[in-house]
Amino acid sequence: MVRAARRGRRKGLVWAHFKEVLPRKNPSADCTAACNFCGKVVCGKPKRYMIPHLLKCSQAPLPVKQRWQELRNEPNRSTVTATNNPQPEGERAPTTELETLGLVSVASTPAARASEAPVVEFENSPTQKERLELLKLKAKVAQYQARAMEAQLLAETLAARIKLQNDGVPNNEIERGLASL
Repeated sequence: MVRAARRGRRKGLVWAHFKEVLPRKNPSADCTAACNFCGKVVCGKPKRYMIPHLLKCSQAPLPVKQRWQELRNEPNRSTVTATNNPQPEGERAPTTELETLGLVSVASTPAARASEAPVVEFENSPTQKERLELLKLKAKVAQYQARAMEAQLLAETLAARIKLQNDGVPNNEIERGLASL
């Protein structure tokens, strides 16, 4: 019953700015979508990857960026955060949410505090690039290991064939015996 409800789930508002490149294999799988403005392909969860891309996309219109920045800055009504030292409403920023989205809060001046939206800059994440490079290297290592195992199997098969031929076993029996490998 829960599965049927998940299949009919609507896509979020962020999908108005993205086109799905590859369909999802299941509803909880990551999506692969291309930005309608710059064409960059983004993989992953919409809130974690698509919205930050929209905010830093150089070709996205300013009203789109402002809209998503406003939606990002609205307090989440479903979660309650407890703080030991209460701060004024304008200075309270969910820094953990900003950091998880790759955003860094910039110290604001009194003039900037007067505006409703806090100033936010994107942090270049070399760790994400390093992780990608590491994953690429691991994939290459796995390919080479698979090739090595295949070569080892072929070598063992040829060694068995030569040994059987030296023992005087006919080729048709060798073929039948080695076909199972």
